[in-house]
Order: sequence, then C-alpha cells, then structure tokens
Amino acid sequence: MLSNALLKQMHLELRRDGCIDLSIWMVDSIAIYERVPSQVPLKRGNQTLGRSRGGLASKLNLICDTHGVPLSFAVSPGHHAGIGYFTPILEAVCLPSSPGRPIKRYRTALADNGYDSQALRQYCDRFRIKPIIPLRQMHRCPWKSLPRLFDRPAYRKRDVIERLFSWLEEHRWIATRFEKLTSSFEVMISLACLRSCLRKAFLNRLQKIQIHFKSRSLYKRHIDNEKVTDF
Repeated sequence: MLSNALLKQMHLELRRDGCIDLSIWMVDSIAIYERVPSQVPLKRGNQTLGRSRGGLASKLNLICDTHGVPLSFAVSPGHHAGIGYFTPILEAVCLPSSPGRPIKRYRTALADNGYDSQALRQYCDRFRIKPIIPLRQMHRCPWKSLPRLFDRPAYRKRDVIERLFSWLEEHRWIATRFEKLTSSFEVMISLACLRSCLRKAFLNRLQKIQIHFKSRSLYKRHIDNEKVTDF
C-alpha cells in the first residue's frame, strides 16, 4: 500500500538522521472499542472484532523505540492476548538503510507483565535480546533462565509507548473507529504513524537549525569581542 511505502521512506530518513534508537524497543497493546449505534448494520468483510470487557473491540499491537517512533503494528480482535502478536510485529519490522541490509533486530525489549511467558523469553534468548519484563505474581515451574535481574531504571522508559498511544487516540478516526473494515482501519493507523514520523523529522531539523544559528551567533559575538579588544 502507498501508506506503508511512505512510512518505510520516513523510517529511512529518520534512520539517516539518527532519530531511531536501535538499542531499546518497546511493545504494548491497547483496546479500541466499537462505537456504533445498535440500529446501524455492520459492514460485510473482515473487521477484526472481538468481545472484550467493554464490548466489541479491536486491539492495536504496536512496537516503537525510545524516541516514540512507531516501527510496526498489527490489529487483532479484542479478546486476543497481546503476547501472541509480539513475534509477528517484531518480524514485520524492517528498517531500510542505504549502506547495508535492513535492520530487523534490537538489543533490549521492554514490555509489561502481560508479556511474561517462557516461550517469549526463549525467543529473546535465541536472538540475543535482553527482555526487561516484570514477572507475574503466580505459581510457576522453575525455569532455566530464571531468576533474572530486573532493570527497573530501563523499564521506566516504557512511558514513551504509553504517551504514543495517548497521542494516537487523539485522532478521532482511530479512537472512534470510523473505518469499520480492517484494511481501511490499518490505512488510517499507517497515516497516523506517518504523521508522527513527520513530526519527529520536523522537530529534529528544527533543532539542528537552532543549533546552527546559535553557533553562528556565538562565533559572531566572539569575533566582535576580539575586534573591540584590538582597538
């Protein structure tokens, strides 16, 4: 799709500018409820809906870096657990880079205790990924890879993806699910992610311009001071 192609191009631009963190990525999911009056008939086609606590809902599974750049996402029914979509959205990440192969792996994974499972930790061990996931308070069999040291300061960075979800919910066409079909809804999410990447790129360019003009003003002030001292 055109939106996915534009999103990959923005990932390439952000990758060149160094705006994508390749060391720590975080995964989370959020439920988006169906807000349709009862008298409105549902559309035919795949809508990826499931019965959740609040009613019919879809779940948005998202992965981003520490700068809040959305890298990949997947839409699932509301009654599906987010842990089942951890591997698919990770495999879908393909950051293009001009000098070499696309980047598909990272060093550290941040997630909440809903992603605590032996299979996920074994998957991270196979690809040498450090999982920072809190353990759930439940009776469990002793694992070979447990106990692990929990990096609490690094886990506190997970608020980035929470703020990204809050920013995405500010878009009315996402929060209210105006597009009922899954294909149309995914396009809307791609456009919102593209807008987020454009925002990051604009702020990065603006910061570089400010630093450039600040350095020029400091240099000019230094030259003026030298001229004054010469006189």
